[in-house]
Amino acid sequence: MSRQERRRIAEETIQITHQGRYQKHGKTILLPKEDYSAAILIDAKEARRCGEVVKSGCSISDTPDIYVLEADSFACAEGMENVLVMNFANAHVPGGGFRNGANAQEECLCRESTLYHSIGSDAAYEMYDYNNRRKNSCDSDYMILSPHVCVFRDLHDAFLDEPFLTSVITIPAPNRNGAAREVSPDVLSRVMKSRLRKMFAVAAAHGYSSLVLGAWGCGAFGHDPHSVAKYFYDILMDEGYHKYFQTIAFAIIDRGEKKNFHAFADVFQNVGTICTNDTSKAVTAVPGFYQANHPFITYNFSQENISPENKGYSYGTTKNGIPFMAEIWEQTDGDRAVAFYLPVTEDFMKLECVPLVNEATDTKTFFIQKPVKAFHALCVGMADGGMVDDLSVLFAYVRFLEECNLLAFSTDLQNAYAFLLTDVTGHDLIAITISLTIEGETVASTPLSWIPFHHPSPKRTHLRLV
Repeated sequence: MSRQERRRIAEETIQITHQGRYQKHGKTILLPKEDYSAAILIDAKEARRCGEVVKSGCSISDTPDIYVLEADSFACAEGMENVLVMNFANAHVPGGGFRNGANAQEECLCRESTLYHSIGSDAAYEMYDYNNRRKNSCDSDYMILSPHVCVFRDLHDAFLDEPFLTSVITIPAPNRNGAAREVSPDVLSRVMKSRLRKMFAVAAAHGYSSLVLGAWGCGAFGHDPHSVAKYFYDILMDEGYHKYFQTIAFAIIDRGEKKNFHAFADVFQNVGTICTNDTSKAVTAVPGFYQANHPFITYNFSQENISPENKGYSYGTTKNGIPFMAEIWEQTDGDRAVAFYLPVTEDFMKLECVPLVNEATDTKTFFIQKPVKAFHALCVGMADGGMVDDLSVLFAYVRFLEECNLLAFSTDLQNAYAFLLTDVTGHDLIAITISLTIEGETVASTPLSWIPFHHPSPKRTHLRLV
């Protein structure tokens, strides 16, 4: 994409933020009603207050989930709860080169969201004014917390079907290719670590349980990625700040040799899950992270809704942006089946009443003889919308699962049934159950890995990456 096109998108993003809406495929999509200019200035006094709050508080997790991902920061945040995203900021200009078509991490975040409206507000002005008036080779420790940021574009600047809210902390690193060029490595190390301590204290004191971090200062600002990864490790793991968070993700998009990603993967390999975008047939069991273009499926694993047949679950997003949840279950006779929960796709539903002959599947018989998935409602509050008895629709979804490598048949027998459901947030779903074994014979398989229902706790947020 050209710099000129990025400038155009930047101005369009500013306009959308002011108007509170955008158009996609002829449909008007409204931004949630929030004060997007809200900004909490983190000066020395506020940083000390947050540090004292954290010291007097209790930890929430001895072993948080840590990920190193090849992913856009906001794409990562969409799959997390109560999350704070780190913005690698320009200390002197809100958004850096956002309005001039630059393409570093901060500029990308500003194009994808309402972030610029917050960091460019009067409430945030003090940080930039201070750094511009008081020349310091490492700039100041000022930070800006933006509590309400609406994300409505993906990494490629395409509009999302449904915007979502997150929070962002804007924190500049010293510029080793600029004012900090002559600063010694020891001083830079102390400054970087000090700012990270303050940022983690601010995040914990303001109640955030999940973080999206990254290769802070490792791009245009010229910091060594292995050194920066070690700063994060030292503060999080050795000094114990990890215990204040349940999920910590390092979202890193690299080009060429992927030096930033490999540095963080190397430093965190013993405590985190490393996920790359290398192509593979498997899904949750292998690397990758993709931004969803549908609302995520809302579920809750209450014990009263889990039968003995429910053995495990998995969830993620396909490469073409379709979020899914899956459940593996085993009948009393030993036969196994997998149930997939997917958003209702209009293109597939339009196939209703298209003639299709499939003598190997008798949905009514299957419905009568087997326990009905909807009766074991995995999702609390999920409403049954009726059985899908049109084979053309069922066939389209099954083919989709095959194309996404979520499902593979080993015989001509394809035994499946489906229900229309509504999850607790009102989104329409289709639940498709496919037999994996019939009378002991394997007829289909899935490469998914499964999380037992009793572990981990359903209150924890776990990224399942595909």
